Amino acid sequence: MLYGGELEDQGGAGTSLSHWKRLAAKDELMAPVLSLARYSSLSLAAMEDMGFYKVNFSQAEPVALGAIARGALFTEPCLTGGTTNTPTVFCDSRSSSARSCTADRLSIGQCALTTYSSALPSYAQYFPNQPTLGGSLSHSDYCPVIQPLSNTGCGGGSLGAMPGSVTGGNARCFDAGDLVVKSPSTNVGAICAKVHCNNASRTYAVLVSGASIWLSCGGGGTGVTVQPAVSSPGMFMKRGTIACPPYDDVCYANPLAFAEVEVITTAAPSNAATAATHGRVTSGLVAVAALLAAWVC
Repeated sequence: MLYGGELEDQGGAGTSLSHWKRLAAKDELMAPVLSLARYSSLSLAAMEDMGFYKVNFSQAEPVALGAIARGALFTEPCLTGGTTNTPTVFCDSRSSSARSCTADRLSIGQCALTTYSSALPSYAQYFPNQPTLGGSLSHSDYCPVIQPLSNTGCGGGSLGAMPGSVTGGNARCFDAGDLVVKSPSTNVGAICAKVHCNNASRTYAVLVSGASIWLSCGGGGTGVTVQPAVSSPGMFMKRGTIACPPYDDVCYANPLAFAEVEVITTAAPSNAATAATHGRVTSGLVAVAALLAAWVC
């Protein structure tokens, strides 16, 4: 049960006490620095609590950060002793080569840490004996997050900057585990892959670089992985995997992922009860229209 949400205390009159605290609600429409700008159940509940509005909570837009971290975003510090308490939201890697997906899954990035010229406020000193080390945004209480690297956008980044990736309007970022691109031999922490979504079953499949066969992620979620080498043995070594995030993380606000396409999958996702082996979406335009109609109504 969440009894209230923090308001922003940084940024002066333009944001202080008039917006959600970015630390816990960065993807909300009323965050002090706009990101995805969504009306989640948090914002809708605040509007209804004012007494002037009656809201339809079934129309709340998904915000992955709050759903994954549950109440931890509102009750715990982002890092303790230099280790993140919510790895899906905040990072702690001090390696300049470690790569991960940004929270919105639109880019490949890395943990953005800055060494300041003077000590950070005591509440923002997350790393033992390193009082000047922290994230780049004061609005987030200097909590470090994954920020995009140059030319690594899944929509149209440079493939030279993101080995093993494929780009496109329906592509999203997937975190990898021990995934090695064959040429040049590179252990990649994340790749961009194309996504095809089925709104009726709330399942999706991914198409990795060098593949013509889609791999089914089912509905995605914790522990669900697929092996890119199954569909693209010329690109990837066998042992690596990519993690399949929940359906909404890669399918919501991704209309091109519902376009008509033949999907043939050769491997079910690990740790998933069921997965379709083949299928065809009859009309991508119908699927998109249905989504828009649901939002308008």
